[in-house]
Amino acid sequence: MKVMFDRFVELCFSVHPQVRKVSRTIYCAGAPAFSPHIHSQRLIRSKETISFKLPEKSIDWRLRVLRSNEHLPLSVVAYPKDSIRNRDQIYEETKEAELIGQGWVTKDIQGQPGQTLRVTNNRDTDVMVVIEREGWEDIVATASQIMLFPEFRSMFSTDVLAPGQQAGISSLTVLFTDLCGSTAYYEEVGDSSAYGYVRQMFDFLMTVVEKHGGSVVKTIGDAVMAVFDSAEDGLEAALFIQRKWHAEKELSLRIGLHHGPAVAVGMNGRNDYFGRTVNMAARIQALGGPGEIVMESGLHQRLAGHKKERDKRPSSIQTSEPFIAELKGLSEPVKLNSYSSRASS
Repeated sequence: MKVMFDRFVELCFSVHPQVRKVSRTIYCAGAPAFSPHIHSQRLIRSKETISFKLPEKSIDWRLRVLRSNEHLPLSVVAYPKDSIRNRDQIYEETKEAELIGQGWVTKDIQGQPGQTLRVTNNRDTDVMVVIEREGWEDIVATASQIMLFPEFRSMFSTDVLAPGQQAGISSLTVLFTDLCGSTAYYEEVGDSSAYGYVRQMFDFLMTVVEKHGGSVVKTIGDAVMAVFDSAEDGLEAALFIQRKWHAEKELSLRIGLHHGPAVAVGMNGRNDYFGRTVNMAARIQALGGPGEIVMESGLHQRLAGHKKERDKRPSSIQTSEPFIAELKGLSEPVKLNSYSSRASS
């Protein structure tokens, strides 16, 4: 099975041996405190029928067979208070689910909180069945999110992935910046002064990226690669960079933003990211002009509502019409959009 950092990896912390000795002990990982997403769990013998009470919380649940992992969607929706009669009629109906060798016979179940669900096991073996929450809770922190914390990257990054190991991430936002006219600037003011300017830029970008929930992965010349857990955070960081930097600094930045799956790799004493999403962000950035943010049109459309809602000065945003560009290594042209921000007055 492919390891996905944002779905299947649990991050564990322990006390450093120099602080005190810690004994490794195996506890019951299935205890209720460790499984808040599970509503109920029952052993169903072969050819036996067991009754469950549907959860009181009106969200999406699922019925799942442990080990074999067949799951059945289970939607629990409460009727409005003015529909008491209909609700009582529904309560009288018992929902049925049947499990056979090939999986669940029933395709999906819709019920009311507290309603009875009868599950029949028509297999030749006993099974353990659970009713569990379908989605993730807001308090869950995945390994891919923890890796974005600057404090974690500075203290523990080498402990996540050993050199050469890799893990997939299904959703990551990658941002690349580049300083326009830097070569001429080095010639004009000299290496020392120019690098001091670039150093100020690095410090500025790191502060902005971290403020918006991201992390700077590395610098390449005077370019910066940063990653974010969400595309919305990446966009807010990009807009803030363009507004603030161009209001105060002489040289312009161009930014490329892309969202998609990536591969996390442990190398050179840190965690790095590779894959098509990273390549796209870098190549899209190279197409931008001074002060522009460039992204694929699909991502641009997805974020358009977010930008209008969050931006306090919509008139400061200049959005281009979609344009077609050919990117190195891609067989098909890509539709892109760009927008820039005037310096705030």
